[in-house]
Parts: sequence; C-alpha cells; structure tokens
Amino acid sequence: RSAPLETRALLFMTVLAMASAASSQGSAPLQGTVLVLALSVHGVTRVVSDQRAAIHRLREERRLDRAFVASAPEVVFRVRVHPPVPLDRERSLILEELGERATLERHNLEYSALVGDGAAVGRPWREDSLWHDVFLEIFDDALCADFVLNGLDVSVRRSDGTVADLVVSFRGVIERGALTGIWGMATDVSHLTRARRGLEEQRTQLRKITAEWVASEDR
Repeated sequence: RSAPLETRALLFMTVLAMASAASSQGSAPLQGTVLVLALSVHGVTRVVSDQRAAIHRLREERRLDRAFVASAPEVVFRVRVHPPVPLDRERSLILEELGERATLERHNLEYSALVGDGAAVGRPWREDSLWHDVFLEIFDDALCADFVLNGLDVSVRRSDGTVADLVVSFRGVIERGALTGIWGMATDVSHLTRARRGLEEQRTQLRKITAEWVASEDR
C-alpha cells in the first residue's frame, strides 16, 4: 500500500517550511537546495507509491490465479524439477533424474480426489499414480515432442481403487535446454466412457434381436 496521504503532506510541508525559513534569512543557495530536496522527496514518494501499488496488483492477480486453479473442474497440477534436468542426455539418465528431482509443486482439489490424501505439496511426483500410470507410459513420446502432449486417452486407478478414464495433457517448461517443470491437466471422461459402453451393449443386443427375428421369419 502507498504511504498515508497525511504523512506525505506533512513531509512535504516540512521541507517547504525549511525553504521559507531559508528565504527569510536571505540564504539563496540554501533555499535552492531545500526546494530541490522538496521536489526530490515528492518524486521519490510518488515512485514508491506506484511500486507498492504494482506489487499489490501482482499479488492480487496471483491470488486469483491460485483460486482459479483450485476451483477448476479439471485435474490441474504443476511439477517442479529442481535442479533442472538437461534434455541432451541418454533417455535412461533423464528418466532417472526426473524421478529423483520432480516434486509436486501445486495442485487443485480434483487432483487430491484422484491421487488421495497423500498428494501433498513437495511430495516426490514418482509416488503419484499419474507418474506410474501415465507419464512413464508416454515418456518416449514426451521426450520427442519437447514434453508437449495433448489429448491423451488414459486410465488411472484412483486412490479408492476405482478406475478413472482421463484425457490428459502435459506441457513441459524448458529453459536453456533443461526441463524445469511440467504443467498437467486431465479431464475425467469416465461418465462418457460408461455411456459409450452402454450404447455399444444396446446396439449388440439390438443386432442379436434383429438376427433372431430374421431367422424366425425364414423358418
């Protein structure tokens, strides 16, 4: 927040009073110095005030971003890779270092519902199902695509033992040839999968009934 208006006004008036006193004593150099000081104080106060306002806006934007991610209906998470893993190495070495350095940095409620209570920030990502059931399976494709993959149809076992059908996207954060993080998003389409299976079962049943009816007409 900016400095209180009363404080700035008091400071400015004090400097002006010093300038007035210098003027009454006939000290022109001192008067000029004080006036310059007054203008400098006013300018510095204005700059500090603007900087504090900008910092406040940035913090508010970050707070809104975190709230948006937390309340998103999709599974949203970010993995931090520290120290970064250079991508110009052998596949096995990259995978080994990722397993050691990748930690869960941020996630929302849907991620917790999928992974379980153990989805704590700072936890090694290799302990989560999205690492075991998804990332290891698509690692080679991710490596070839600079860790940008969209629309992957995968199945993941939830913490309660049930299976979730997901459409998953990954986007790696690469700086100077090294992987520093991974953003991930997944949409649960289990209800669509169940509906599709139900429709297929109905079609199969309908074909069976039609075949039986045609056979009975031929007899």
